[in-house]
Amino acid sequence: MKKFKNYLNQINFIYMITIYIFLLLCLVFFKTKSYEFNISSLIGIWKGFAELNPTLIEKGFIVYNDGGYDGQFFYLISKSLFINGFDTFPILDSFYLRFNRLGLSLLSGTITSVFGFKYYPYTTLSLLTVFHIYSFFLLHKLLSYKNKYLSYFYLFSPFALNSNLLLVADSLFTSFVVISIYIMNFRGVNFFNTNFTENKQTYKILKSFFTFLILIFICLIRESGIIILVSFFIICIYQKDFKNTILIFVAGLSYFVLITIFKLTFKAYLGTNPLGFLDLIDYPLAGFYNS
Repeated sequence: MKKFKNYLNQINFIYMITIYIFLLLCLVFFKTKSYEFNISSLIGIWKGFAELNPTLIEKGFIVYNDGGYDGQFFYLISKSLFINGFDTFPILDSFYLRFNRLGLSLLSGTITSVFGFKYYPYTTLSLLTVFHIYSFFLLHKLLSYKNKYLSYFYLFSPFALNSNLLLVADSLFTSFVVISIYIMNFRGVNFFNTNFTENKQTYKILKSFFTFLILIFICLIRESGIIILVSFFIICIYQKDFKNTILIFVAGLSYFVLITIFKLTFKAYLGTNPLGFLDLIDYPLAGFYNS
């Protein structure tokens, strides 16, 4: 086992990234083959929500008679925001639950709106892949030499692969958590017994503001990001790092203020199955056990 670990540590990570991209392309090939390689089949649009939001469905997009998946909600929100703004909202299963997860929709829509939403699946898949690879690179850089092989388990995570194939935000959330850990290391927060503290004072305010935005964006991708912020907050208090403690607290508070303002300002149809985040919480691995 030790020899195998050493062998993995010696491999150039560029080779591993190449293998990952090839694997992803193979999976996309086989997943879209049944739909004449129409990549919109990855979105998972169900006929019911297509009929409820007819103006938001691009011509030529695959619509499932049965099934569908969460990727459709990220797509519907993205196109609605960048085409209709806040004038009208799409009909979803649970409006406030989905709009608490704006991160992927905003990120993908910013680029897709320039070229047209017929390219949404290409843009979203590319973004998810790029951020996953970039976060792998940062994790590989953070880990000590003898533990760099662990980053390959992250790169080839079946959960990230599945998330990217379904065009949902799970892998993006994980990517930004890794990115935030890397940034916080440079701000002096000790996660891995490393010393990446950046002492340069140039652009100090700008760097703090960028960190602030990253922390908010984690929560916008998934509301469970607040758990990450609480973890960072506890670590900073333990290390008596009060500057970062204040930054994390303000970021978390700002997220709650933004969400509250949105809910109080904009009214929309609650959805076909209006559940909240607390309704989805269960015991650890309960879903795995039940399935």
